[in-house]
Amino acid sequence: MANANRPVGFTVAEDAVYYPPKEWPVEASATITKGDMVYINSDGRVGIATSATTAGDFLGVAASSVTSATVGDPILVYDNPRQIFQGQISTGALADPYTTRSLAACFDLAGTTGVQYINAASATSTMAKIIGVGKEPNGSASATGLYQKKLFRIARGAHAFGCLA
Repeated sequence: MANANRPVGFTVAEDAVYYPPKEWPVEASATITKGDMVYINSDGRVGIATSATTAGDFLGVAASSVTSATVGDPILVYDNPRQIFQGQISTGALADPYTTRSLAACFDLAGTTGVQYINAASATSTMAKIIGVGKEPNGSASATGLYQKKLFRIARGAHAFGCLA
């Protein structure tokens, strides 16, 4: 069965060790949807990550949402560098985690608020380290191919707390 193209951002993997989200202040005018990848800016405030986010600035995944925030408004973020997430990937060429074992096999972020996914065709900021195959909403393993769900961690060099990963 083919996978549906429905990027909805990222979720905490159900069978992963759970680290509770922490409260962080957001940057001015931020609009962040629950499930968006976020980064930490030089002022220690959170904004929505994009494909242009610099490696080393990725903080985690938003556990709550904000719209047109005032600087310093709170948001909850899964920020633990050991947290495992699930998200859609752009291609099915990566059939299993074993094809991405090398340390260099990390991929970029793509999409906008509410519809982010892993871009397997790009490795500039190398945000996502694939570690397994994800699950569909019905609990079955995601089918190999286009739009497969993958388990991943924020890569050690990309996470703001990367030295702890």
